[in-house]
Amino acid sequence: MKIQKKETAVQVMKVSNRQTKLTTTKFIPN
Repeated sequence: MKIQKKETAVQVMKVSNRQTKLTTTKFIPN
């Protein structure tokens, strides 16, 4: 259970990071 929770947390972090990257690229053109 603990390992599963850790994995899900990592997945959520990855997804949120991806979303923030997408939004930043949208708002800040390179």
